[in-house]
Amino acid sequence: MSDLPAQPESPQTAVESADAIPGKRMSPLQRIIQIVGLLIGIALMIWAMKMALGGDNRQALQNLRNASPLLVASLFGLSLFSIVLDALVFWVTLTPRRKLPIGELLATNSIAVFLSILPFKLGMIVRSAIHVRRHKVALKELISWFITFGGVSMASILACAGGALLASQIWPQPTLLGTTAIALALLLLAWLAIVGVGQLATRSSIKALRFMTLGTADLISSPTAVGAGLAIRAVDVATFAARFAIAAAILGVPMTIAQSAQLGSVYLLLQAGAPAGALGFAEAGTAGAGKLIGMSTQEVAGLALLTTAVRLAIAGICAAISWLWLRPDRLLRSNA
Repeated sequence: MSDLPAQPESPQTAVESADAIPGKRMSPLQRIIQIVGLLIGIALMIWAMKMALGGDNRQALQNLRNASPLLVASLFGLSLFSIVLDALVFWVTLTPRRKLPIGELLATNSIAVFLSILPFKLGMIVRSAIHVRRHKVALKELISWFITFGGVSMASILACAGGALLASQIWPQPTLLGTTAIALALLLLAWLAIVGVGQLATRSSIKALRFMTLGTADLISSPTAVGAGLAIRAVDVATFAARFAIAAAILGVPMTIAQSAQLGSVYLLLQAGAPAGALGFAEAGTAGAGKLIGMSTQEVAGLALLTTAVRLAIAGICAAISWLWLRPDRLLRSNA
């Protein structure tokens, strides 16, 4: 019986462990780091805005004023679709254990996406509070779930970015078909590796191997859950690539398919991995990455800022509606 994965804690234990939500209580050093990170993010955002609004970019601003309503609507639609896809990755990676209410998970994700620009990990705190106190997800289960989500997401994003990079190295003008084929091959390798490690850990009697999976073995050993998570995140990466391509069309910036995929992947990685809120880090980092793939830093800064503005507008509307429904402020105050 020892080969079976540990069972989730009881609902009562889950509620009692809510005070241990990651990031709820920070040490003075952690607070200082978050504040410094916020200041750096603001500085980076100001730099990105100066780059985007520079004299050489005036034509792009004029193009924005005259943008096609269809292209603008497409940006908003893809941003909304991305929020849904992100929530679906969260949902599917937990299905080997349980299935949370999909509507509430979508609402939770909307709030967390909007709060992700702020420091102190507010998005994660609110997300954790909702799942622990409303959905009775035990803290240990929550941590292993988030680790699985992060690992599957990272593997998918890197596979898509790698596909775009390899395609640009193989062909002078990579096609959508060629880029997609390479990305799919890398996604297949990622799926085999993740599921293989999970199944090996669940079937092995070696405790060290289970320890290395950080409690995720039962989640990552599911071929269906991991495969669906990788696929959904890959579609999400495609929406980011499409948004950069549409933003480029609006601002009149020349861009190849491979470049849009690379910028979309970098932007998404920076959004997820910013140390103290995504504000400024994603925009400045993507602008810097643009120079590495042969594009103008000023032009890419403009693309990133336009993408962020639309993303925050959609996330803000969805978050406001979701907040009124879920009332996470009450959950954060309860049992405090």
